Amino acid sequence: MGNNLFQLFHIPDELVTIIGIIIIALTLAPYFAEIKILDKLIIPNLPFKQRKLFKALGPMLVVVYVGCLIDFKVYEKLYKSIPNNESSLDNGLVCFLPLQENTNDMSDFDNNGIANGATFEITNNNKGLKISACKFDGKDDFIELKKFNGLPNKRVPISISVWFKLDDYSTARPAIIGFGPDTRINQMEWFHLSLDRHNESVLVRINGDDMETNNVKIKTGTWNHIVLIYGEKEISLFINGENQKLDKQLSYKHTNYRWVIGRFDIDEPDYFKGFIRSVRIYNRSITTNEITRLFERD
Repeated sequence: MGNNLFQLFHIPDELVTIIGIIIIALTLAPYFAEIKILDKLIIPNLPFKQRKLFKALGPMLVVVYVGCLIDFKVYEKLYKSIPNNESSLDNGLVCFLPLQENTNDMSDFDNNGIANGATFEITNNNKGLKISACKFDGKDDFIELKKFNGLPNKRVPISISVWFKLDDYSTARPAIIGFGPDTRINQMEWFHLSLDRHNESVLVRINGDDMETNNVKIKTGTWNHIVLIYGEKEISLFINGENQKLDKQLSYKHTNYRWVIGRFDIDEPDYFKGFIRSVRIYNRSITTNEITRLFERD
């Protein structure tokens, strides 16, 4: 998403510029040739005022036409630099699972999920409108992304955005999304974003330790939006567009392990019971403005 045709075929910027120049030259050459013909055959026979108007319109049309042919990659950069533009939500997007009818990734990185029991059903959003989302039964349903592309194997800023509606606190820590090894070896490297049944709060587990916020109670039957940002220096958590204070900060590192939605680690799966939709993963720290837009539109 957000990539143009030149990026799709991996055409270098220099070649794109050359192609643009050639197109401009080929399209303008016949125009100038036509001007010479008109100047000899038609313009002399026109009244004086019409002659001036005709000659004035020619250069104006050339300027407009050249402007339309300027490499739109420049426009794309300017467009994405404006905070309120839709395309900025595609910058750094390495995974987007709408989870409305399948587990396909809508980004350019093919991080498609594999549904293990999870199904797609119609439910209501917080406004009472019908929407489609992925249903997890709280017993053994989950989605797995075995191979993940677009995130380097080192500590980098990562942003995770997800919508969920919990039906029931059927487990102690209903898991929303996380990543980690698929064996018990190095399982202390697991990360998970989940809920805490005891406090009805959001829980962030990293390397076997927990960070928690008790500012917002997560009630059943209501859609909530969560954004978790692995920043350069700290971890930030936003619930329904509002920045939440975590009770502590933990050190962390990112690995290219598999990602899992709707379940916890191997020994304590803590399956999620309810609906999850619109999962986005970025390889950068998204802005508060972008978080607000995701909360208001997804």
